[in-house]
Amino acid sequence: MVDVSTEQTAERTAENTTGTALVVEWMDPAELVLGENIWEVRPDPAMVASIRDVGVLEPVTAVRTAEGRIKVRRGAHRTVCAIEAGAQIPVIVVGDEGTTTEDEVDRIVAQYSENKYRRLMKPSEDAAVAVQLSIKGLSDTKIGKRLRMSRPQVKAAKAVAGSEAASAALDEYDLDIMQAAIVAEFADDPERVESLVWRARNSGSLEHLAAHYRQADKDKAAKAAYVEDLETQGLRVVQTVPGSVGSLQYLEYLADADGVPLDQEAHLSCPGHAVRVDQAMVWVAPDGRVFEDDDDIPEELRGEVQDDYVWRSIPVCDQAGLHSRRTWNQDTGSTGSGDGEGFAAPTLDAEQVREQKRVARAAVIAGNKEWDAAVTVRREWVSGFLQRKTMPAGAVEFLTRELLTAHYAVADAFRDGHPLAADLLGIDPVGTGEYVDNHWFGATALGLRKAADQASDKRRLVLLLGVVLAGNEKALNRQSWRKDDHRKQVGCAQRDYLRFIVSQGYGACPVELQAAGLPTGLDADLETGAQVAEQPGEETGDDQDADDQDADDQDGEGESPEEAEQVA
Repeated sequence: MVDVSTEQTAERTAENTTGTALVVEWMDPAELVLGENIWEVRPDPAMVASIRDVGVLEPVTAVRTAEGRIKVRRGAHRTVCAIEAGAQIPVIVVGDEGTTTEDEVDRIVAQYSENKYRRLMKPSEDAAVAVQLSIKGLSDTKIGKRLRMSRPQVKAAKAVAGSEAASAALDEYDLDIMQAAIVAEFADDPERVESLVWRARNSGSLEHLAAHYRQADKDKAAKAAYVEDLETQGLRVVQTVPGSVGSLQYLEYLADADGVPLDQEAHLSCPGHAVRVDQAMVWVAPDGRVFEDDDDIPEELRGEVQDDYVWRSIPVCDQAGLHSRRTWNQDTGSTGSGDGEGFAAPTLDAEQVREQKRVARAAVIAGNKEWDAAVTVRREWVSGFLQRKTMPAGAVEFLTRELLTAHYAVADAFRDGHPLAADLLGIDPVGTGEYVDNHWFGATALGLRKAADQASDKRRLVLLLGVVLAGNEKALNRQSWRKDDHRKQVGCAQRDYLRFIVSQGYGACPVELQAAGLPTGLDADLETGAQVAEQPGEETGDDQDADDQDADDQDGEGESPEEAEQVA
């Protein structure tokens, strides 16, 4: 029999069905006999950790054998986990062990009933615990410590608990808490929720899709504000794309009865006058000059200008029949009324030229937006990746190669003091910098050095990896996915960096894969505009209305909600 001291005996008692008083005794679980069980009992790491934190909360039920040992009848899982955790366990001894066949049958049925009808907590109920603790005044950090969750997971749990759609998705589908938090962010849009859940169930990255939605919402709000301003000025806004036939035409293609091109100011009085809102790409020089056409950029500024987008209004007329059509003579370069004398039939329709340019421009704008949205996703992933204590497989080879080849991006990072590296590693700058051993260290470099001084040798390698990754990350820009025919095949200068993080589990989007020189999974190159520009819901200046449904490239097998709708 296990020797139980007075200090190990609990004050609490319980009554069994026969009315006999039962005492809860604290025992060493290693001294207990596990006995027979209907299933294989193994320690669960999560439960072991919980027992280390809060102890064993529920007593196990046991019987006393003929030899005087204590044998566990119900609670074998708690027992093996308590042994692993090195914690004592509360035990209720309900009587002597029965040895008849009927006793064994009762034991089997009791163990079956105990485990068969046990109700597990729903994932949404798990998430609600974080909210309850928050109401009691615990910070996210303390909640995370008590529930063994990271701070981002605590924030995600609180977001999910506040959303019926996210809670339902968490319970119904195999989502983790971070995925469910993204669903919660878009809970007011059922179609987006459906797409997000579909993506998660088909092993897709929700981060990129969520970034796409955020960018689309930002564009939609900016466009709405621009349209509202135009309407305040008394202008009528249409969103249909003017065609080569029909009553809606761009004003620049129209002329009066004498073949004179229409003047925009004079056309304001026409009942068909309107404007179409479009988004254009411009190039901004360091001195603030804006170039609407890349052909206008001075050669000395070509490496310094940055892409940007502006909303613009293009005058149109939806009663084009009131006017004549201008034509363009490719041979003479002259324009005039289509009915005027001296003008040959056009050999090239200017509207086709405009459409080709529109599609190409829309492809670049859409690709740039996808790239911009991916920056946040990628940097958050890299930051999480760098919180590790040791180097992952393949990282030492990559790090050595980058340092020995003295890649310009890495060299620039060393010269600049590693501000992005400190941010990705979560290391705060130290003061404003100081001299160390007669050498000046900036605030971020000093923060990195002090972090390295306090780290293990294995962690120091991770810090150095962070410096190299950050140097490459900083060198990436919108041009990285838009390269010449050669670079379309091999990727940009930072392709090794992108390929490395993909090999470590980062789920890259198509433009990132193209920058890495990796297969995009699309039927055509992104530069053609056939894939990026015509994704439903992208606000790229085509005939999508502001209220059109947002959609995305769906990954994984099966039919996406959008595809199902198109088929229907």
